Amino acid sequence: MNDNGKQRDLLMHVWSGLRNKSSRNHRRVMKKLNKAAK
Repeated sequence: MNDNGKQRDLLMHVWSGLRNKSSRNHRRVMKKLNKAAK
C-alpha cells in the first residue's frame, strides 16, 4: 500500500522538474521513472 504514495511522490518530482525546465534534471528523473515502471 505504501508503493502508491511512493509513485505519487515520484510524479510530483517529475512535474516540478518539468516546471523548472531543467533538461539535465528532467533526464535524470525520466531514468528513475523508467526504472520504477519496469
